[in-house]
Amino acid sequence: MPLDLGRTNRLFSPGQRKALAIRDKECRADGCTIPSTWCEADHVDPWSAGGKTDLDNAILLCGHHHHLIHDGRCLHQRMSNGDLRFTRRTSRPRDPPYRSSHAPHSASESRHSSSAWSAATAWGAGVSSAQSER
Repeated sequence: MPLDLGRTNRLFSPGQRKALAIRDKECRADGCTIPSTWCEADHVDPWSAGGKTDLDNAILLCGHHHHLIHDGRCLHQRMSNGDLRFTRRTSRPRDPPYRSSHAPHSASESRHSSSAWSAATAWGAGVSSAQSER
């Protein structure tokens, strides 16, 4: 089976995951040491934006960093060694550069509504229990 699937498949194949495990060895977030066997393969250029399911467009990320890469409240940049460095946004993004296909359809369904965002003055700050029970 080929290791570069182009646009024929959205999901990475078992062979590609083995090749990524050999190449990456662990989560590619800067400073993270979660082993590759616990990581998820992700498209560097999203599939939804025309990205290919090829090894040069793939990166292994642990569950925590995989969620962060799709979180509009975080920024990430690719370092010279290929790792990703995550930083917090200092203000709420008007239109996140990437929205997960699992994003809520309305503000009332979102845990991160504008009132919850205002209440959490810093990224990662807790939301009051009244807001989290919605």
